[in-house]
This record gives sequence, structure tokens and C-alpha cells, in this order.
Amino acid sequence: MSSASPPVDFPLYGLDRWGGPRWLETYDGQLGKPTWGVRLGHQRGTDTYVGVATLPRERFDRLCGADRREVAMFGTFWLINLTLPDGRLPRPDGFVRDLVDLSRNAAGRHAHWPRVRWSIGEAAIWRFAGGWTGFAVLADVYVVVAAFGVQPAGLGFAVVSDGTPYGFDLAGRLRTTDLPAARERTGPAEPALLNNDAWHADHAALLDEQAD
Repeated sequence: MSSASPPVDFPLYGLDRWGGPRWLETYDGQLGKPTWGVRLGHQRGTDTYVGVATLPRERFDRLCGADRREVAMFGTFWLINLTLPDGRLPRPDGFVRDLVDLSRNAAGRHAHWPRVRWSIGEAAIWRFAGGWTGFAVLADVYVVVAAFGVQPAGLGFAVVSDGTPYGFDLAGRLRTTDLPAARERTGPAEPALLNNDAWHADHAALLDEQAD
């Protein structure tokens, strides 16, 4: 099987007029098969990060399930991973399982998430541990965001017509080996970090529940 996936074949969204590094972060799917998700990273300094994922609706629904809960859970898992402190902090037994359960339960309540307006339409938002995730439903794609250091209301998006500002060839095949190169070309010198060396109050609440 080829280690390269076909080029992006759906409208790919990034932030509009972003004043900071941006790069191709990763793509989701089976190697050699059309991708069902592409994530673009946007950073400002070391305390602001906005990841924008575009998921082609028909393909995502067919492979992952047509329930919008699956779209929400894509975002909640992503956000929880972003908000975890440095791996040197010990993870109590069962804590990762509790985070997975939290992600699933939060996604199951997506219909009750607060709404904000983006340039592309209405988005549902969930906050956790100093960051937030949200998603909007467009005609052909879902746009999912995971972020910290910036508020969700009023975000502006644009279709990416040229991958050069993100460090990759938009018309080229997707290879995992190209991801580090994309980050090297246009990404930040060091990653933005959240809760790097301490648990957030939201994490602490889960740890307290474990102790009870």
C-alpha cells in the first residue's frame, strides 16, 4: 500500500488574515486512502494556538458515523489532548479513562453547547481546562476548531487556495514524512503551551472525583 494519500479534494479552511505562524499540522485517515480530515495550525507567541480541522461531510459521515456527536467528539478529544500538562506530571491510574469518558459525555451534549457566530456561520462551543473547541456545519464540510489564548466569537475563516503559507503543496499527495517539513518551513520556532507544568482546575476536579 502506498504511504501517500491523494491530494486534498475538498474545500480546506484556515483562519483569515492570521498574523502569526501557520502550518500543515496533520491529516486524518488511512495511509494511501483519501483523507477524512486535515488540520492546520495557527500560533501567535507561545500562549495562543488555533487548530482548524476541515472534515469532508460525506466521507466523514460514511467512515465515522453521521451523528453530529462524532464531529463534536473529534473536537473534545483534540482539546483534551491540547490541555494536558507535560507528560512528566504523573497520571493517576484511571485518569486517562476519565478524560476519555468526559470527552464522550461532553460530545453527547453538543446540542446544548453555547453558540457563537463565525464568518462561516453558527458554531457550537465547549470549554475545558483553559481552552475551547467548536464546530460549524457547512454544505460540504465540517469545520472543527481547538484553541486557547483567543476567544471563539467572531473568528474569520477563508478557503485555502494555496498551501504555501502553510508549508505544503495543496495540489500534492499527502505524506506523513512531509509534516515535519511543513512545520519547519512556516511553523513556530517553539510550540504554544497551555497548563504545561500544572493541572488546571478542571483537571483537578476530575482528580478530586477519583479520590472520593
